[in-house]
Parts: sequence; C-alpha cells; structure tokens
Amino acid sequence: MSRVVIETKGLDKLISDMSGYTADLTKKISMGMNANGNRVLKEARSNHRFKSGDGNSGNLDRAVTFVQSRKGTTNIAEFYLNDSLTTTKNGKSYGVFIHEGTYQGYDQSPIAPKYSNKTSKSGSGWEADPFLYNAIRKEWKIDKTLNTIQVDLKKKYERK
Repeated sequence: MSRVVIETKGLDKLISDMSGYTADLTKKISMGMNANGNRVLKEARSNHRFKSGDGNSGNLDRAVTFVQSRKGTTNIAEFYLNDSLTTTKNGKSYGVFIHEGTYQGYDQSPIAPKYSNKTSKSGSGWEADPFLYNAIRKEWKIDKTLNTIQVDLKKKYERK
C-alpha cells in the first residue's frame, strides 16, 4: 500500500502573523471606539437646550463624560452625566432633570423625579432633552469603523 504524507510548512510564520493581527485588531478597535466616543462627546456637549451662552455656567457641557476601558477582550465605552458638576446648593443635580425631563405634562423616563409645584410657578414640568442619547444615535458609527478596520487589516496581512 502506498503511503501519502502531507506536511504543513510555515505554520510558525502564520501563527506569528495571527498574533500580530490580533494585537493590531485590538488596538484599532480601541482607537475606533475612542474616535466614536469623542464625536459623541462633542455632539452631546454642543447640542442641548441649557447652553452656557444663555448665562449659565457651562457645567452641563463639562458634565457630559466619556470613559473607555477594557475587561479582558471586551472594550467598554461609557457615557454619563457627572452629577458633581451639576449639583445645586440644595444637593440635587439638574443634569438628569434636563436630560430626562420631569413627569408633569411630558413623557419621560421613570428615573426622572416628579416635578413639584413648590419648585415651579407654572407646575408644567421640564420637557426631556435627551441630548446624550441623541448624540449616541447620531455619532456612534462603530459598524463603519469596524468595516474600515477589517479592510485595512486584510490588506496588511494578505498573502502575496
């Protein structure tokens, strides 16, 4: 009976290339998420009703926060309003009231507090201005970013 032997050569090179590919992919995904996050941050800070040009402090602009981190192989992008920058003398933060609105007269998130007639002469409440959510919907383009990364890495690691 004849014997057939098949050998794989160059496997070390392929394994080495794959670890380089993984490292490049991880780095590029992180860079892409950071770029997307910064676009969201800029959009959210510039597009809400409570503007610093209206005589306000600008603290709501600064309160919009973006933090990127990693947990194992998972990249995490976190957006939030830093309450410490929007807290008033009575210890309450106005950032969530502006973003989520108040209950009377508007459809709001359940986390918004019930509006009190004691704090408003009209008692009509504050219409939600979900500027952070709107900015994420508008500027978070990670699918496009990942597609660009895939094309770039294919070119870099393709066999010639």
